[in-house]
Amino acid sequence: MRNKVYSAINIMGLSLGLACAMLIILYVKDEVSYDRFHANVSHIYRVVNQQFNENGVKERKDGNSGYFQGPRFTAGVPEIKSFVRVQSGFEDYKDGTDIKSQELLYVDSNFFSVFSFPLIKGSPKTALLEPYSVVLSEDMARRHFHTADALGKTILFKRNDKFESYTVTGVAKKCPQNSSIKFEVLLPIRVSKEDEQLTGNWFNFFLNTFVVLSPNADIKAVERKMTNTFKVEASESIKTMREKYGVKGSMTYLLQPFTDMHLNKELPAQNGLVDGSNPMYSYILSGIAFFILLIACINFVNLTVARSIKRAKEIGIRKVVGGVNELSAEPATQE
Repeated sequence: MRNKVYSAINIMGLSLGLACAMLIILYVKDEVSYDRFHANVSHIYRVVNQQFNENGVKERKDGNSGYFQGPRFTAGVPEIKSFVRVQSGFEDYKDGTDIKSQELLYVDSNFFSVFSFPLIKGSPKTALLEPYSVVLSEDMARRHFHTADALGKTILFKRNDKFESYTVTGVAKKCPQNSSIKFEVLLPIRVSKEDEQLTGNWFNFFLNTFVVLSPNADIKAVERKMTNTFKVEASESIKTMREKYGVKGSMTYLLQPFTDMHLNKELPAQNGLVDGSNPMYSYILSGIAFFILLIACINFVNLTVARSIKRAKEIGIRKVVGGVNELSAEPATQE
């Protein structure tokens, strides 16, 4: 109370330093926590490809894939237990008499078995089995039906230039903020018989393919098997690409850990995946947090030392004054 200015500077300086550091640490913690809430996240990988020129020099990596990579690799590689394809899109739907456009995702029927997005209504195993089923987020259900209890209700989506009726088979909770997959509407992905047989689809890249590996799988071995499967099954397409289009390069397939997408600059979350970030921001902010905290601590120590010196002088004067008073209070000695 006797040193209000020093106390205010001390408390405010250290408090602001700690507050800034804690806010930055919370941001960095959020960045590194992306996608880690999934129960099986350590075994989920994204199928990516690496392209080389005719001299064997790596040109680029791409996180996109097509219809074939998921089912063909799952069939040809024993370590791959299942796959999920995620394709982004926009579709018009009828909201009363209005027609609105909605961003959505097309996914395989086992989407909720691989990813841990809880359903408020509906069964995760059967919600996307039927071709005309739809899963809505809780917010989307309330906006369209004015209630979250939308199970069994129908909604009209425009497909192939006409509106088709879809039955709500699931209502999902709002996706966590730290998720690379966020959705309002999920529709079952459709692959026509023509697309399933067209070998040229090995080179159509427009969606994300995720695979689930067995617990003790050797990642490098799985990548080699994937590349070998591609070379065998796409041999005709590879030959056509070289002869007809003059493509002389080569391609290999790799696996990217699901938790690596958010902070990866080379293979970021894209094409239906969201919130891709730059890891440099986290590094810079962590350095700033450390610097702020260091300055706050130095300021606190300097002011405390300055006050202690003043206090030491005061104590010294008190001792001297106290000693003089004791001497003057002693009775005179008699001879």
